[in-house]
Amino acid sequence: MKYHNNKLTKFKPDGTTNAGLSNNQRKCGFTLAEGTTHTTLQNLKYAFTLAEVLITLGIIGVVAAITIPVTIVKHQKQVTAKRLAQTYSILSQAIVHSQTDHGDISSWGMTGSITIDQNNPAQAQDITTAFTDTYLAPYLKLTSKPVYTNNIQNFGYVYPKTKDDRNYRFGSAYILELTNGTTLFVAYNIIPAQNRYSTPNIFVDINGKQGPNILGRDFFLFTFDGINLMRIKPSGYEYNRDDLKNYCAKHSSGEEYENLRCTALIMKDGWEITDDYPW
Repeated sequence: MKYHNNKLTKFKPDGTTNAGLSNNQRKCGFTLAEGTTHTTLQNLKYAFTLAEVLITLGIIGVVAAITIPVTIVKHQKQVTAKRLAQTYSILSQAIVHSQTDHGDISSWGMTGSITIDQNNPAQAQDITTAFTDTYLAPYLKLTSKPVYTNNIQNFGYVYPKTKDDRNYRFGSAYILELTNGTTLFVAYNIIPAQNRYSTPNIFVDINGKQGPNILGRDFFLFTFDGINLMRIKPSGYEYNRDDLKNYCAKHSSGEEYENLRCTALIMKDGWEITDDYPW
């Protein structure tokens, strides 16, 4: 070690000095390869290996596969509950306005005591259209003129299925398409044992001609209550929550229509589809 131009200089074995090196170069604790002029720590590059990249992508894929379906189902439930509550509100308001013009709903002749006239094949159509055109349709916002049909498939609709994939088919119906995308099917059920028609039923398809067309998923039922002043109510409202969960669940032992009682379960839960709802 000698002084060179009044500076402390460290001589290398080959006689050269480090006087011309920068501080960063002096701090590097390695010898430059042959033919290399210089390097610094700032020049060093770091990167993930292919294996590390693949592992990371795999983890992201697994997380996405778990969370995305859950998020989608949660959104579907929220949309379903909101649309069903909205439809109930629309129907309730229509009845209130209709009562202003036609008197109390208890006087609308929906006592469920209309006798079936075997000699009049058009009777079901007559009573359904008369009721709907008088008491409901004028008080609803519709996208088109209501139409009566013996088969909703003739108008692009699909009859729904139960949650265990059994077919559910109702008879003739009056189709009303609301401006919010919901379709109503107004129908009178026949009670053969008593030779009479029921009070009007309002089947609700919350997304119209779109799927999945499953009872309790996008297809529901409201009825008129002939006991409590003929108010409109969700199917199954007289049952307790545990019974409704059973009716709403996927099963094969009960009647096909029991899944329609999901309507009451959603209403009793505050127009929400809860985590224990049989989706």
